[in-house]
Amino acid sequence: IAEDDGGQLVALAGADFFHNTPTALLELWDTSSGELVFELDGHDSSLDSVAFSPDGAILASGGNYPDNRIHLWDVQNGQHLRALEGHYSGVRSLTFSPDGRTLASSGWDAILHLWDLETGDLIISNDEHTSVVHSAAFSPDGRILATGGDAGLIRLWDVTSGEKKGVLNTQSSRVTTLSYSSDGSKLIAVRQGAAETVLY
Repeated sequence: IAEDDGGQLVALAGADFFHNTPTALLELWDTSSGELVFELDGHDSSLDSVAFSPDGAILASGGNYPDNRIHLWDVQNGQHLRALEGHYSGVRSLTFSPDGRTLASSGWDAILHLWDLETGDLIISNDEHTSVVHSAAFSPDGRILATGGDAGLIRLWDVTSGEKKGVLNTQSSRVTTLSYSSDGSKLIAVRQGAAETVLY
């Protein structure tokens, strides 16, 4: 589930919510009217991740294995814009940069990709993670990307160069969610195994 920044649209993906079974279903719903806006068809497997661009114009969706693809959709008309291929297993996390020009994707293959959304080119690929990468977050200025996964470690990356800037140990089995404060001074992490949210 993902909601656009204005709260007007919600994307539902990855499961038949009435029967609790995985599907390739991807739907856009209007939160005001409660009506189905679009049903988007393009994946060959269930979905594990969806994200809206900062301006709400683009929806990104990531397929599970064996699909492994990322699809970009025009939110206004429901048209398919582009498919991004580069993961060897399911896409676990999708995050847009604050300016909407870059998409970070991570997966069950433990690989982090950065994509140029104007060209569709893969600009940085990093396989330093040793297990699935569950979450990623850009700093508000778009210069740093934080990633977290099963090892309980948060890695900080320079978005331009791909260079690792630091590692934070959450003392947990898994980092499930990451988010920066609005001023970028704090990184918020939800960790599994410790059952709490921590600030860095």
